[in-house]
Amino acid sequence: IVKPNREGSAKGISSASVIHFESALRVQVRQILEQYRQEALIEEYIEGAELTVGILGEDRLLPVLEIDFEECGPSGEFFYSWRMKEFQGDKSRHLVPRFWCPGRLSPEVTQAVQNVAWKAAKALGTRDVVRVDIRLSSDGIPYVLEVNPLPGMDPQESNLPIMIRAAGLSYEVFINQLVAFAVQRSAAPVLLGGATSYVPLSSKNSRHPSVPAHRALSGSPRGTKQAVSQSSMEPESGP
Repeated sequence: IVKPNREGSAKGISSASVIHFESALRVQVRQILEQYRQEALIEEYIEGAELTVGILGEDRLLPVLEIDFEECGPSGEFFYSWRMKEFQGDKSRHLVPRFWCPGRLSPEVTQAVQNVAWKAAKALGTRDVVRVDIRLSSDGIPYVLEVNPLPGMDPQESNLPIMIRAAGLSYEVFINQLVAFAVQRSAAPVLLGGATSYVPLSSKNSRHPSVPAHRALSGSPRGTKQAVSQSSMEPESGP
């Protein structure tokens, strides 16, 4: 697979980025050099499941999110390409991935994926919040695709809030948690409503709220990504 080396949000990545012949390789590399004016990154393409892992603070591992592209076949896109991200949810384009959180993984594989994500994040010195994108090969080996120290946090469009909700946290509590990390690091008080205070770490002022072993998302606001539980392959009802 050929990618621009210094882009984000899958810019420059399409189904044509997966190469089978040398002639196609040269075309893709030339396109990146000319269009994006940067190096082309050439990697082995890993067949398998698309996963992402969120980490809060030092060691709070969120439920693994699995992105399922099975129903996107007619689009020609079968992984997180630019078109998939830009037009996600567009049924006319068949860009309708499903989200499983927790992912459809055994406890052993889940632990292996989370361990690899945690080690990658720590090796790069991330803090507060990070999302690690992983490809799980058909023989069960997790490959780190990217460590994102500034993941998307849009409550309706981004992957991280799906994992936040699956962990039993509200979006507001999550944002307060990030502020609290900064406050603790600086040891400085903040002003809330005109009074000097410290930002609570959760609605119960607990540093590590309980995390259910398995949770299917429900009650998502209008327009948000929907996740499905392991007990049903049907998407949740609603717009």
